[in-house]
Amino acid sequence: MARLQHYLFSHKRLPKLFQDSPLRFVEKMRSAQAQMFLLRFWKAIAEEIDLDDEDIVDPAGLKLTSKETEDYEIIVVSLPPPTISPEAYFIGVWVSYSKAHEGAPFRYFTLELEEDLDRDDDSSVGSPTTVFCEWTETGEHLNYGDGPAPKVETFIEAIAALQVSSTTKPINPARESLLAQALSSGSSVSDTTRQSVSQTDVNAHSFFMQENSRMVNITQGKLSSVNTIVETTGLPVNNSYGVLSPGTGKTTLTLKPNRVVEQTQYRFLGLQFGTRHCELPIHQVDSFELLEKGNPIWATLAIIALPGTVGIGTILFGLLFFLLKKRYLVIRSNSNTLAIGVNSAMDMERARAFMDEMIKVCDRPTSRI
Repeated sequence: MARLQHYLFSHKRLPKLFQDSPLRFVEKMRSAQAQMFLLRFWKAIAEEIDLDDEDIVDPAGLKLTSKETEDYEIIVVSLPPPTISPEAYFIGVWVSYSKAHEGAPFRYFTLELEEDLDRDDDSSVGSPTTVFCEWTETGEHLNYGDGPAPKVETFIEAIAALQVSSTTKPINPARESLLAQALSSGSSVSDTTRQSVSQTDVNAHSFFMQENSRMVNITQGKLSSVNTIVETTGLPVNNSYGVLSPGTGKTTLTLKPNRVVEQTQYRFLGLQFGTRHCELPIHQVDSFELLEKGNPIWATLAIIALPGTVGIGTILFGLLFFLLKKRYLVIRSNSNTLAIGVNSAMDMERARAFMDEMIKVCDRPTSRI
């Protein structure tokens, strides 16, 4: 029987977190605190459920690896070595930035240990093999058959290869009964433990939110620097019905080969009251520009002051509207807008450098698939 801590981590807890919020999960895995988060998450499973000693697994071997190209990113979590099916060697998260790939833009794969007892060759009976699987957003466990050798590099290659094949179908559905047996059979699992396991999805979400809150001030602005082309910072920009106005806090725009990432902290009087994280694939970018506009607040006050000040207030606020203009770097797509306030001369130089690099990236043929 699979060890519960190992099983729950890869087949229950982590896929639940991923499917609930793929973008937030990927951001967490890119952060400098990802390794710490995984270790705490692993240990939390044993702390929440009264597991027997044989179900508790040392986290040695738990680590992260990632590969990023212009079209996709794959994040691999290496697990403690499996000892029995369906424990997994690796978890792989697929993030697509191209319309050419098959399937959903976010996918969750596993490379699992399988005791192959069905071969006719006596020399291979009982020898460990791997099976390549996927957990879907609907909670379905798909089996794609024999997997590659249990190495990070070959697992990454298998995930990437699956995306370009529209004919690959899950096979061997009978094997999926092993997953049910992992929780329903075996005298070492008490009824109380089974009831506790049924609550793990709720506990997983709670743990994730607590960890996110605990580390939010650490992780903000600390995205992985892998393949970062250029980065610029400035004030947040409010965008209401297409009208831009300056906000308070800090915004960072990061250009990568396949996307633009916006990370914003909204602050007032030193207190953080909100955050925003947005990623825009390069192939979805429609336009980008440097704008200089009057603050709509002054225009609104000018209209309000018109009846009561015999035009004096309107003139004053109108002058402020035209004299105190704000500058913005704006990146637009069909359904989204990323923007950052440009205040100083240094900010303007950075914004222009950012635009120059955007032009280079968008001119690459592979960026507009």
